[in-house]
Amino acid sequence: MMRRTFVKAAVALAATVGLIVGTAGTALANDPDNWSSNRMLCQWSKCVKDSYLTMFWQSILWADNVGGVDVGTIDGQFGPNTHTRTQRWQTRHGLQADGEVGPNTWGKAENNGRWVYAGMQGSNKLYEYRGLARTVRSKILDGGLWLFENPKDKVWYGLNST
Repeated sequence: MMRRTFVKAAVALAATVGLIVGTAGTALANDPDNWSSNRMLCQWSKCVKDSYLTMFWQSILWADNVGGVDVGTIDGQFGPNTHTRTQRWQTRHGLQADGEVGPNTWGKAENNGRWVYAGMQGSNKLYEYRGLARTVRSKILDGGLWLFENPKDKVWYGLNST
């Protein structure tokens, strides 16, 4: 009887650990070398609406001088204004203007020639998104953490963390 209880407890513990480890692995969803794998952003419930990743996208809109985006509107909330500005950005880049930042929009932002390697800082790789009007700075730490500098407050935020 005691052995059976012990086995059940061990199985439950293993399942819990597996769930935690599996969940932790999926939290690192944003890849600086493959933006198309970034989580989808939009104002609907199916997407990420408030995050550092949204703040990064708003910084790209700001850097590309999409009308109505100033440094004060970079707040990490994907609302109607970000939706409209995203549609303008998509139209400018020849994409379907659905206002959602999915694989096609992320891919175009990464591969439009503005995401460039900017050198090393110690063991950290530096990158810049050189927009039509401004630049957003980013770096990848030695351990793989992807950060960007929010132009609003000059604070570095992690993009591939929860």
